[in-house]
Amino acid sequence: MHDFDVESFLRESAEAIWDQKMLGRIPDLYAPHALIHVGAGEAVHGGQQLLDRAVQWLAAFPDLRVFIDDMVYTRRGAAHLASVCWTAVARNTGPSAFGAATGRRVVVTGITASRIERGRYVEQWVEVGDGDLVRQLGFDERSVLRRLWPEEAASDFDAFLGRGMVERPAGNAHGGHSPGDDVHADAGELIGASVDAIWNRRQIGEVARFFAPRYRERGPGDRTLFGREELQMDIVSLMGAFPDLRMHVDDVFWDGDQRGGCRSSTRWTLLGANMGASAYGPPTGASLRLSGITNHRIEEGRFVEGRTAYSELGLARRLVGVAPCTQSDETA
Repeated sequence: MHDFDVESFLRESAEAIWDQKMLGRIPDLYAPHALIHVGAGEAVHGGQQLLDRAVQWLAAFPDLRVFIDDMVYTRRGAAHLASVCWTAVARNTGPSAFGAATGRRVVVTGITASRIERGRYVEQWVEVGDGDLVRQLGFDERSVLRRLWPEEAASDFDAFLGRGMVERPAGNAHGGHSPGDDVHADAGELIGASVDAIWNRRQIGEVARFFAPRYRERGPGDRTLFGREELQMDIVSLMGAFPDLRMHVDDVFWDGDQRGGCRSSTRWTLLGANMGASAYGPPTGASLRLSGITNHRIEEGRFVEGRTAYSELGLARRLVGVAPCTQSDETA
């Protein structure tokens, strides 16, 4: 394992499965009990189930190709941790979970975080720009939501989240730093401090402390934020729809030094209740549990570039009052 080449493994496995269409190699690349978390709460168990899903995707997008844009990886004990930013290109010539074939060419981005042990994937977290995919295919987002979740319940998370505003911790009770403290031991501490200050303490102005003036972030689809001001507006917009929103850091790793320059990957979960208006309409009162991944480039103790992926359909699902499917919806 000391000679295990993580980068080669990541590139060769992606090429074998998606470019060469050697789907039979999936059980060799994934451990028998591998767990793959996909977007809005879906889980795939084991290499065989993943193989079945891959066949379904290729039936809808036979010429699917995946291009690796960037990656960050490190070692933690006996495991290798990796996070890969990718772009997928394909033409939809077969029916998919979203609807009938449209013949349209799509370009979709995403991030896959992986834990690798003994030369095989044992766990993965896959975040795909599914909302952008739906739009490129030409489908109505609300119709797709009804198709995917025809019996949407009020909320699976009410008991866990509760309702009302989240109590904001005082002092350093949440592991945060005072506004004047710009020294962080490593990238993990920098990320934790920024999440705690900005997302959980509502210190939106702290964006200026943690992010470089010309910060740029690419989100799902072609959405790109330029500079601190646009980042702040994006954060406030989401908090407006979910006033009690809070972020939990599920895992973080990095390579290099946050002062001299490094890359990091953060898996996070947003929790809250839709009590404010959004672009989708009036509040629904539905609870949100949205997972995502953000990869950053850090220089001189500040974030200079980011790439974020999460399920837009998973977010819209909580913002849209999804009515039951009608017969016309099913035949559309």
